[in-house]
Amino acid sequence: RMTFRLTTSDPEVGRAETRAAILLVQALRHATAGGRPAVDLWLDLYNPTVFFVGRSDDLTVLQYGGVIDTVYGENVPVTDLVDETKLDAFISLADQLPPPKILGMVIMDTDDVEATTKGLRFMGQRFVPDAYIFRQLIYRNVGTREHRRGLPKGLDIFAAMGSERAYEILDGMGETTYVNYPEQMAKTQQWLSSLSVEDWTETLYNTWLYTFHPLLEVPGEGYPTFMHSPAWTDKQLNTVLGSWAELKHDTILYAKQVYAELGGGPPPPPPLPPRGYVEPVPHFYARLAALTAMTQEGLADRGMLTEQDADSLQHLEDLAHALQTMAEKELRGEALTD
Repeated sequence: RMTFRLTTSDPEVGRAETRAAILLVQALRHATAGGRPAVDLWLDLYNPTVFFVGRSDDLTVLQYGGVIDTVYGENVPVTDLVDETKLDAFISLADQLPPPKILGMVIMDTDDVEATTKGLRFMGQRFVPDAYIFRQLIYRNVGTREHRRGLPKGLDIFAAMGSERAYEILDGMGETTYVNYPEQMAKTQQWLSSLSVEDWTETLYNTWLYTFHPLLEVPGEGYPTFMHSPAWTDKQLNTVLGSWAELKHDTILYAKQVYAELGGGPPPPPPLPPRGYVEPVPHFYARLAALTAMTQEGLADRGMLTEQDADSLQHLEDLAHALQTMAEKELRGEALTD
């Protein structure tokens, strides 16, 4: 979580942190462990978590390595890293790399976000779409200093994914009255609608979110009457909120958590007792089966799948296919077997 910042309000602090970052990267690139380059061990950790959650939202050792080679030359000895002119050139060139898209540290609302947060993280927290959406819908993007939106709502995610009911509830709660909220919501909706299927299925995290779309869609002709009721729509929102909460819990150590400047708020109310029901949404079960198969195949390809986990995942995939079959029979009006 520590960022070796490129620039700070005290220039010498930024220079010192950047020196430390360069030394860290060079140590990683030149050291060996168990007969293997240390950077390969770093990749052994980084690449599987990219498959799970996503790429780092902060600058990585690979990006810094490329800038080091450009400024100092390849295979530069550590004694040559003391050149102050080249350090300034490194900072200038590295500052052209992409900034973080999610604010993941405490800063003042008077700070320039990019200048304050850009830098190296050894194993950076990952960019995830929902945290990016939250960032777009809290202060300083939404609200004013005097009336700031310091905390997002889970419903923000599903309103951005196109749920009119989610937006309606947010509106009833007064969330949409914050300055710039409607405009920022429209911006996030446009961004999400521009994502391709390849974008949605690039990681397990994104694919998990992708499975929610069938549950957020308003059922059309041919679906049971009860699925056209407002109560059904609200039930579906509770379903995806519960699953999304589990996703956040599972990835808390990897995905970057979004910060609001001067954020905060009261604790949440106690949860209601859970209720269960199997509903006729075959596309959801099909996507759940595909997500499970993707998980199993991706882990197996990386030599990370134990026998017990393979059995569990196969059981889940079989169950999803079975539920899909039941849902399709319900929609055709066919009675289920015992």
